[in-house]
Amino acid sequence: MAVADAADDGAIDAALELQPISIRLQKSLIEDFKMIAELHNIGYQPLMRQVLARFADSEKKRILRQMLHEVQQRRRAEGADEFRSGTND
Repeated sequence: MAVADAADDGAIDAALELQPISIRLQKSLIEDFKMIAELHNIGYQPLMRQVLARFADSEKKRILRQMLHEVQQRRRAEGADEFRSGTND
C-alpha cells in the first residue's frame, strides 16, 4: 500500500464524495479508534466514517419512527373525535 499523492487524493475524495473537515477530539478517543481500527485492519479515519455513518443512519431511522408514531397517534385521535361528534361517514 502506498500513500496517494495530492492529485490522487482529490480524485478519491471526489469519487467518494468526501469533504475534509477539522474536528477536535480527545487524544484518548483517537487512540481508542486507532486500536480498534488496527484490530479490524483498517485505518482509524475510515473507521470513524463508518461509525458516524452508522450513527447517522440509526438516528434518522429513530427520528422517522418517532414522527410516524406521532402522525399515527394524531390520526387515531382525529378519528376518535369524528366518531364522538357523529361526523364519521
